[in-house]
Amino acid sequence: MGIRINNIEFNHDQNQIVRWFPNSHYGSEESLIAMGYERVVYEDGGWAMKNGCRSIDSSCFRNPESCCVIATMEYNKEERCCDLTTTGTRVLDLKKGDRKDFFEVYRLAEKLIRKSNR
Repeated sequence: MGIRINNIEFNHDQNQIVRWFPNSHYGSEESLIAMGYERVVYEDGGWAMKNGCRSIDSSCFRNPESCCVIATMEYNKEERCCDLTTTGTRVLDLKKGDRKDFFEVYRLAEKLIRKSNR
């Protein structure tokens, strides 16, 4: 079960809060080929776009959005609440609207985690 408000989402399976953003590689294979990239197919059937030392895995072309983890939540049994661990300065780097959404998702996720740990 996840909770998403605009660009901010809580992933309950991982207990992570992520920020979604447009994937700049989505649908760009043809333009990369025009820039000199080649499609390389691996023995296991996977593929990537390569240009010299630079390689972009096929997974980067699948979805119109990408995400990065901005915080992780862990239930603290003694305190009966959640501890929040941020990833670097990503929470501080959020724009005002995303910051507001982050705190709302965090509030809802904390409730959900506490409820599932009763």
